[in-house]
Amino acid sequence: MVGMLSLGIIAGGAPQVILQPTSPMVYADHWAIRAFAKDSRLTTRLAEALHARSGTLAVSWMNFGEYST
Repeated sequence: MVGMLSLGIIAGGAPQVILQPTSPMVYADHWAIRAFAKDSRLTTRLAEALHARSGTLAVSWMNFGEYST
């Protein structure tokens, strides 16, 4: 199973977000994301480790705006 984020609208028009994480799950705060982004070796190692274990990278929605710019 691969981690999945589903967005939808439920009855009455309310938005719904469903996260189906897979183990292992790694949470990365904004400082960690920046560290991985600055060093391509770290980026590659993280991506390969998560891919090899079918893991999930979790990030905070509160800081998502910082990453998207």
